[in-house]
Amino acid sequence: MKLQINLTKLPWNKPQQSYQYSIWSRFHLDPLLLFAAIIFSILGLFILYSASNETIHMVEKQFFWFIFAFIGLFIIAQIPPNKFRIWAPWFFM
Repeated sequence: MKLQINLTKLPWNKPQQSYQYSIWSRFHLDPLLLFAAIIFSILGLFILYSASNETIHMVEKQFFWFIFAFIGLFIIAQIPPNKFRIWAPWFFM
């Protein structure tokens, strides 16, 4: 008696389905983490405004750096993780 197994019917061999990707997955971003970072950044700007004797110049300067950092975040998020694995030894030098 010979046991035959049909490998095409195993659950992990199902054909790939086409998925509708959300805009978050296209840009490789986590919406909860992104919104938390934005909320904490805005909160930090309010605290800076209060701590700097209500000087708007300091807040504008910090806001520029937040924008610069979030643009950097979007750019870095587009790099595949495999590239970071390749570049990792060079980052630690």
